[in-house]
Amino acid sequence: MLLKQLSDEDKRTFLCLAELLSLSDKPVLWGGKRRETIADNAKSASVTIQRDEHETRMMEDLASIAADKGGGSGILWAPVGMPLGRADIESELVARIKPLRLHEEDDPAVRVRVASEVLREILKDKKADIPSAPKLMLFELMMLALADGSISNIQWQLLDEFRHHYQLEDYIFNDLLERARTTYVETQKTLAIILE
Repeated sequence: MLLKQLSDEDKRTFLCLAELLSLSDKPVLWGGKRRETIADNAKSASVTIQRDEHETRMMEDLASIAADKGGGSGILWAPVGMPLGRADIESELVARIKPLRLHEEDDPAVRVRVASEVLREILKDKKADIPSAPKLMLFELMMLALADGSISNIQWQLLDEFRHHYQLEDYIFNDLLERARTTYVETQKTLAIILE
């Protein structure tokens, strides 16, 4: 993967963004249960985000690849002076979701707002050291979003906000998206041949 080419700071940023992208559209659990199975008074239950097993493995793979170049497990945590590390992303989302009215947490507009707040916190004062870093991160984020075959509306909004933050042109975004989709399709074909 291309992630090894990123600086340690860019790797940390990427892992935070990838974690956010993977959790942004997942169901919220109240005391380990989906909202439709709990009583209204269960709002005080612990709040977590339901993780997809496949995406959890992908995140672990991304973290190990990013840490491979000597970054070690420290790359998962925010160093002094950095607002967030990968390990903080779920708690940041939960902190913004928990005060919402029950059932509001699944409203796509609300989830976009909440996830965008966390995205802006991750990217606050971030600038690209080299012009290729944001493009590389965007491509890898697109590949992560495509892991289940399509990009959700919430993920689209986050990818677009990332593009705006780094002032990437539309044609670059579209070219990278086309390459990510092609790579996804070819990977699926290859897996089908292997598993025949």
